[in-house]
Amino acid sequence: MSDLKGKTCQFAQPWEPGCGKPAKTEHEGKLYCGIHNPVKRAARQKVRLEKGDAERKASRLRQTQRQARKEAGEEALAMMSVLVVNDYTSRSMDLFRHVAPGILAKAEGKS
Repeated sequence: MSDLKGKTCQFAQPWEPGCGKPAKTEHEGKLYCGIHNPVKRAARQKVRLEKGDAERKASRLRQTQRQARKEAGEEALAMMSVLVVNDYTSRSMDLFRHVAPGILAKAEGKS
């Protein structure tokens, strides 16, 4: 560590000047500060990508669940509309009460 004293980070992009922060590590013959250390940068990028993948997966799951609830709601509404339009008896309404929980369970992915 003492051999890096007074030396600066050699990280530079073509469109930017060099970093200029104090060097902390040496990697493949170049000096890097804590921010531009290639090993640490790769680790941070990996974590960032994994987090993004998890967020996208959760978003797709939420979207699928919303779609299933929407479809189940439309199915239940269609059944109720048929019962109302055809003026079914209370026996049909009892049947609907037994079928509706299955539709809701299907929407929540429990069936």
